[in-house]
Amino acid sequence: MELQGLDTRFPYMLMLPQRQTEEILATHLDRHGVVIERGAELVGVEQFDDHVAAAVLRDGGRRSGWRSRARRSSPSGTSR
Repeated sequence: MELQGLDTRFPYMLMLPQRQTEEILATHLDRHGVVIERGAELVGVEQFDDHVAAAVLRDGGRRSGWRSRARRSSPSGTSR
């Protein structure tokens, strides 16, 4: 694969095994109190002014909902 012709300062590829990627993400999420739920599929998301609602399909086909009231960030990166 030729990367030299790309308009980038980084004309190379970096690869990380899936296992390591998952370990890094799991550690980061754990530090923030987030529990990873295996065997669940996100099947819908709806964004509102003050929250986000999600529909989750769990093992066995059971559907459940989730709602967040987390702080939002503006496009500039500042919280509002």
